[in-house]
Amino acid sequence: MMRRGLRNALPKRDRWHALQEYAVGETNQEEFRLLRARDSQVGSLVDSSTAAPKPIDWASWESKISNKEVLSCLKSFHQQQSALLDQVAAEDHAAAVKK
Repeated sequence: MMRRGLRNALPKRDRWHALQEYAVGETNQEEFRLLRARDSQVGSLVDSSTAAPKPIDWASWESKISNKEVLSCLKSFHQQQSALLDQVAAEDHAAAVKK
């Protein structure tokens, strides 16, 4: 109960942009402002992109990366993360919230 009351009273920190108040000094505040501007540019670019991402050409990377063990780990990690994201995207989140 107390935790719920604190959540309502304290400002929400949904985004890292709210951490700006901890940037002390003019130099740090300016760097944080520039970082937020770059983040906004990247966010706008991602939001404006309508094309599907290109698949990774693993054969091309095999010729460029000499350490095949590293390449194998990267490929395996990518496959695991893609499968996990596909699984999460396929779940019925509305039904899970109602439980």
